Amino acid sequence: AEQATPRVAPGADELAPEDLGNGTLANPIQVRSGVLRIALFNGEGMSRRSWQNVKAVLECPDLDPPLKVTLTNDLMNVTREDFDVLIIPGGIANKVRNHYRKRSYSLKTAVKKFIKNGGGYVGICAGAYLAGFLQINAFSASFVSLGVGYFTGTSWLAKSNEAPLAVPNKLLKRQRIFYSYGPLFRTPKPESSRSHHIRNPRILLRVNTGGKLQIHKTPEGVKHESSTKYASQGLVVSSDFAAGRVVLSTTHQETDVTRSSSARMSIGGPSKCGSVQARILQNMVYFSAHRDATSTSSGKTRPWGSFSSQPAQP
Repeated sequence: AEQATPRVAPGADELAPEDLGNGTLANPIQVRSGVLRIALFNGEGMSRRSWQNVKAVLECPDLDPPLKVTLTNDLMNVTREDFDVLIIPGGIANKVRNHYRKRSYSLKTAVKKFIKNGGGYVGICAGAYLAGFLQINAFSASFVSLGVGYFTGTSWLAKSNEAPLAVPNKLLKRQRIFYSYGPLFRTPKPESSRSHHIRNPRILLRVNTGGKLQIHKTPEGVKHESSTKYASQGLVVSSDFAAGRVVLSTTHQETDVTRSSSARMSIGGPSKCGSVQARILQNMVYFSAHRDATSTSSGKTRPWGSFSSQPAQP
């Protein structure tokens, strides 16, 4: 079994306690066992590096509520009775589709049932592409062959009283977020062309004006280029689906860009516990599971996925 990455002291790209609040949801997720039960798909078509890094990041210590990660190599085995969130990480989406080609209708039905019954779906890169195949996405997502690199100059769009991904924009602006052939999210689909279960589409994380995509490798080979034409591009998007929620990411928050220059980029193991990227991924999972916090017993809407503004206790 993979070992969780040990906690490290906050550095230049990591969150200090005063940035995070106390790390707990203001409206705690109600789960049977006191933990959030995660099904992490590691079957046909999945990148070993991606799922191993996702697992390590979600097993960082002191998360509240804690995340219990179970690996599964068959999406048909993921049920609402056993899990709260399904995560499909990076890999090759077509390999997954081909693997389930003879069971495609059953797969779509199973995943939709899971989400309709209040489950969360988190799709990273390949998982985001598969959301289109599964017919659970609100945004049009185009396949692109931009290559491998990273985005910089990003910002979180939610209001401060929502803050489901509680990461300060001052840190996000300089953060290098790993990218590898992920989809580009366009505008939300017209209501007439998407499932009636899909509501509230929104971009959660996007590229700022002046932000850029630095590419270090393309399908044609090594190529170094930097482009600012992706300003306003959504990197993380979400929508509600019946009683559940779908969160999709074109970038790999689970993988650390360890070194970068204009001519070279190195990627390594999982993002460090306490880092900006680890916190984004962890909060994407919390966010996907926090559907019930959108309303109170009085029927009034309240912020969902919000974090306490109080500092962490020693």
